[in-house]
Amino acid sequence: MPRQPYALVYAPAVDAHLDAIERKYHSLIQEAIEEQLLFEPLRETRRPIAILVGIEDEEDMERLLMGCSLQLRAILDRSWREIEEGRGIPHDEFWKRAAARASAKRKTSGKANGKAKKSKQEKKG
Repeated sequence: MPRQPYALVYAPAVDAHLDAIERKYHSLIQEAIEEQLLFEPLRETRRPIAILVGIEDEEDMERLLMGCSLQLRAILDRSWREIEEGRGIPHDEFWKRAAARASAKRKTSGKANGKAKKSKQEKKG
């Protein structure tokens, strides 16, 4: 991603939400964030006039519905307050943490699978 004239900062709650999402979707989320940052709203109001959204599949529909969710808005509002209070996580640090957690999960699930295989082999032997 080219150097932006601003810093990306994530609310601490985003960490927990990312944990609940499968690792294979992390790059999709990161690309979506970066794509949205390319949009430049009207300079006077800093708001878009209109948005045209094409829906190609169920995932598109789900994203659109999430955007209208009052519960999600409440989460986002709380996250903005956390960022404004200085409790945000810088972009690079956020993705380092996500990668470290994913790596730790792989290691622990691998150990659990290894123990299960050993106990099955011991029962046979």
